Amino acid sequence: MTPATRYEMQILQSDMRMLIAIDDAAIELFPGAATSSDVAGKPYAVLHTDSLATLSGWREVMQAGGRPHRLVNNVYGYRQEVNNPDW
Repeated sequence: MTPATRYEMQILQSDMRMLIAIDDAAIELFPGAATSSDVAGKPYAVLHTDSLATLSGWREVMQAGGRPHRLVNNVYGYRQEVNNPDW
């Protein structure tokens, strides 16, 4: 598990190719968990950073592509869902 960081962004694993130059140590991959109706969930990735500039760059790319993502500020317990992430 990656050490606690100030910020994180959760995205679908299939969207990782949109973000270049990500440090592999800053990425956690999660398999899609089965839902209550035994439908497989979507695999997602959590990108960790302490840099607000890095987080903003990731956010711009995801928003420009209209892709779902979740932003988390671990210091303040803030969470924002963009484009209805469903994982």
